Amino acid sequence: MKNSFRKQLLLQLSIAGGIVTFFIVRTAFIGSDVSKRADAIRALKNQDASERRALQSLIVLTEQEKRAKGYTAYLNGLFPAKDGLFTFRNQITTIGKEEKLVLGFKFGTENRATDILPPSIDFQISIAGPLQGFRKLMDRLESGGYFIRVNSFDVLFAGRPGAETFTGSIKGKVFYRG
Repeated sequence: MKNSFRKQLLLQLSIAGGIVTFFIVRTAFIGSDVSKRADAIRALKNQDASERRALQSLIVLTEQEKRAKGYTAYLNGLFPAKDGLFTFRNQITTIGKEEKLVLGFKFGTENRATDILPPSIDFQISIAGPLQGFRKLMDRLESGGYFIRVNSFDVLFAGRPGAETFTGSIKGKVFYRG
């Protein structure tokens, strides 16, 4: 009887130990599997957040592109077409005649657009006449609707106060739409 009790006790303890060992091993596997799955979920959440930020940036950039196209059209409208530069020369000549100036005008080298400047054509104006006419020419050039950059400006004044005359030249660039 002692033997059978021992056998039964040993059997029950072995079964209980096996069950406990099974649950410990199972919990360890499940725990490591849960840890792996948690890491995978975190990685997916991080990827999802990154993709959401990228999508938001894309939406903002798309909206900005639409606005930029409007600005580009507006800016292109500010510059005359290349053919419109003949009007620039005619306008200068007309102003010279109206202000009683002796005026010579010629176009020079054509300049390609750069990253920061639109295309342009060099010009040179030679002028002689009354100082007041020169001032009016400069005022009208400034408000004439053309974007110009004066590179050099040479003037020689002569005459008495109130009746000054001058001779001079202006070299510069007039910008146009490329």
